[in-house]
Amino acid sequence: MNSNNFSEKESLELISQMLQQTKQSLEVGSGNQFLYHGYTALVLSVVISALIHTTGNPAWAALWFLMFLPSILIHFKTAHQKPAVVTYMEKAIHNTWAVIGSLFGLTVAALLLIGFLRGLIFDFGLMLPLSLIYCSIGTSITGVILKDRALTYLPLVAFLVAVYMLVALVARQDITPMWHLWFGLSFLFIMIIPGHLLNKKSESCSKN
Repeated sequence: MNSNNFSEKESLELISQMLQQTKQSLEVGSGNQFLYHGYTALVLSVVISALIHTTGNPAWAALWFLMFLPSILIHFKTAHQKPAVVTYMEKAIHNTWAVIGSLFGLTVAALLLIGFLRGLIFDFGLMLPLSLIYCSIGTSITGVILKDRALTYLPLVAFLVAVYMLVALVARQDITPMWHLWFGLSFLFIMIIPGHLLNKKSESCSKN
């Protein structure tokens, strides 16, 4: 049985090259996906807050389910595209967002079930801060994996907005149309700015 023996220097160089290659490839794809979801949230926030403000009907908040549309379209577009090599970092980021997506689905199911058992209508008010927390954690973990400080810490702004919303809910304050606008604006720090930063890095790397 043959085995290749690498020196410590060669091993470190190989690992460094693999990490750098993975980071560059992830920046392009992850950046674009951040932008798709971030701008969708921003547009929906303006539309939903305006509709609720003008009609006084909070049921328009159901339009937030359109947030899943980019994920569905991306899934069908890339379903038959298999990468030649999947590195550990790519798999770690993919699994991170798979867990985040599962949290969304589990939360919606739990709220529907609890509401049904207690005779309550589904409340989107609680979904707003929880969604911000889930997405902020997902983006920050992605930043940690990619060793990108901006990607790691920018979502903390949205996390603070989520904490404010939770405190307001505990204090039984009314959910205003502005909450939906704040939710969308928070995605500037969770996905839009990080997405542009990642794509800018990928462009500079491709030129070198």
